[in-house]
Amino acid sequence: RMESQLERACLAVMRNQQAVISRAQACSAGVPPTSIDRAVTSRLLIPVHTGVYRSGAVPPSWHQRVFAACLWAGPRAVASHRSAGALWGLEGVKKGVVEISTTRQVTAPGVIVHRSKDWIGADESNLEGIPVTTVHRTLIDLPAVMKEEALEIALDSALSQRLTSVSFMWRRLNRLGGRGRSGSALLRKMLVERTGLTQHAQNGAETKLVRLLQQRGQDGFVKQFTIRNGRESLARLDLAWPALRLGVELDSWRYHTSTSARRRDARRQNAIERLRWTILRFFWEDVIHDADYVVDEIGHTRMALGGRPLLEWHRSRVAG
Repeated sequence: RMESQLERACLAVMRNQQAVISRAQACSAGVPPTSIDRAVTSRLLIPVHTGVYRSGAVPPSWHQRVFAACLWAGPRAVASHRSAGALWGLEGVKKGVVEISTTRQVTAPGVIVHRSKDWIGADESNLEGIPVTTVHRTLIDLPAVMKEEALEIALDSALSQRLTSVSFMWRRLNRLGGRGRSGSALLRKMLVERTGLTQHAQNGAETKLVRLLQQRGQDGFVKQFTIRNGRESLARLDLAWPALRLGVELDSWRYHTSTSARRRDARRQNAIERLRWTILRFFWEDVIHDADYVVDEIGHTRMALGGRPLLEWHRSRVAG
């Protein structure tokens, strides 16, 4: 019988896929296309999307719709944003929305599709057989579709369940949450508030960075180095390699993201660059949560500048 053939060929596949199967999977399992069509007519298989069906013997569910959307969109599609948040059980994120991310440009009724151009395997996981974004990627994506209050609840839920950490989230934001990603500044602000920085955070970050640089052989720097233009003091750098005209400044993300602060920093940066200094700027939080990134950036820049020494440099002209 057609029913038993379908059961034998498709049951194992559907059991691990929320009772959902694609036409291509059924054909690969040996079911003739005509048998699939008869199963649809007799309601043994119920279409969800083009070429994707759910079992007529199993009650429909939100999980089915999410998996069916991923299966329909292709092999690089995953549940994301609010669907991923609900699958991970994050507070403040309710089931109901079917939301996926994929590298393809596709559309379907009842499915919110986000096209991702920076997709990497480290952002993918699997829950209950459903391909889904990892917790950290989910939280980075959520600001684009959720209000601040709900996002904060979701973040605290992930942290309290130990699904991620502030340090890991900060590192992933450094790699994924750059300019142009909606809501990355809001999420970074929330992470700063949860870092537990004290009034001594600046000194602590500087001490940690100095220790790491020394451990990796990147010494030869001067601490608290002042750049001058004649008698005018332009900047006091946390660390500097004067012979290379390379400086490092550590700022607090909390206090250096306002419009007025950015304007002041830009003018100051322009004045320093006129003296042909290269200034690397990091946040205290970068050192605390993502020190390898900071040390590597300094090392790469030193190597690049080391190939063109500035012989005309004189300490008496630049520093006080």
